[in-house]
Amino acid sequence: MEEILRKLYEIKAITLLSQKDALTADDVVYLTGLSKGYLYKLCQANKIPYYKSSGGKYIYFKKEEVNEWMLDSKVYSVKEIAEKAKSYRWKRIALWHIE
Repeated sequence: MEEILRKLYEIKAITLLSQKDALTADDVVYLTGLSKGYLYKLCQANKIPYYKSSGGKYIYFKKEEVNEWMLDSKVYSVKEIAEKAKSYRWKRIALWHIE
């Protein structure tokens, strides 16, 4: 029974999270898997975009910005690197012929 209730709570949280544009720290922890302490360290170092409430007591995040932040540092596949190198090489050859 406890397991069913836990799963229902997770489904509810995911459903509510998908409807929100402004997220709390707890929402971001759930979305990213980061610990709350680490999230606060990222905020303190200005390494993740966030907003303070007018009194400065609470912090909020835009879901779109959190998603962009999570996908900020793409690691390219070997195929993508080879394609970029090929494209770069052809551009250099074309410039060399122009000069």
